[in-house]
Amino acid sequence: NFYKEGLGLFLKQIFYSIAEKELCYDGCPGTILGCLLKPEGSAQSLRMAKFIVREIRDGQDVESISDSIINGFGKGFHSTPFSFKLSDQPFLGNKNAKIVIVEFADFRCGHCALAHLLLTDLLKTQKDKVKLYFKYYPLNNNESSTRLAISAEAAKKQQKFWEMHDILFSNQENLVMKEPIPDEDIYALAQKAGLNIKKFKKDFADPKTREAVLDNKQEGMASEVEGTPSFYISGRPFGFRKTMENFIDRIEMEQERQ
Repeated sequence: NFYKEGLGLFLKQIFYSIAEKELCYDGCPGTILGCLLKPEGSAQSLRMAKFIVREIRDGQDVESISDSIINGFGKGFHSTPFSFKLSDQPFLGNKNAKIVIVEFADFRCGHCALAHLLLTDLLKTQKDKVKLYFKYYPLNNNESSTRLAISAEAAKKQQKFWEMHDILFSNQENLVMKEPIPDEDIYALAQKAGLNIKKFKKDFADPKTREAVLDNKQEGMASEVEGTPSFYISGRPFGFRKTMENFIDRIEMEQERQ
């Protein structure tokens, strides 16, 4: 009865309305509630029930929760994985981890900045289990967003990608106020990241650096990225609301798959 604890009558009704309608997605043809009520139950039905309770408590409505179940437990987890070019991409986490997270993001996107904080906390507890890669996805082909991505790619050539990545997000409030962003502002941030400015300026102006950014964008489009940030876990779309609990759930699901 864990899923009824802490829920008032109205919220319990919401729980039942979802659990008795949505499929369990653990390979059986039943609903979440149907699987829960079986003597043997299933780890997946229990996880999905806890997910519903968590989403209800966080104020999510029935439609949003149902969409997350379909996109996260259903289409996302069971979809055919996309393949990403990662051999030359910097990463955080365990180099031997089997669970790979790929993020597509825009340095001027506020939701991406919030996700950056979330991922920082996630890696504190999950860094031995996962490997996190970052891909550029400048929204709407905005030139300032593209130039910031180019600056991070130029920093990568000096093994300073993550330093520049962090500085760009921490200075986002100032960066979104300027259109276009002056070169001198970007050079100043590169200096903060500890880059060799002479080399940085050369790489920043190199057409091949821009080409690498646009290749990331094309890869995201081919992988059906619709907005930022977008996450793929072991090649499959994340599909859930971007919360710590949901990321941990999905990581555990991938571990069970293996």
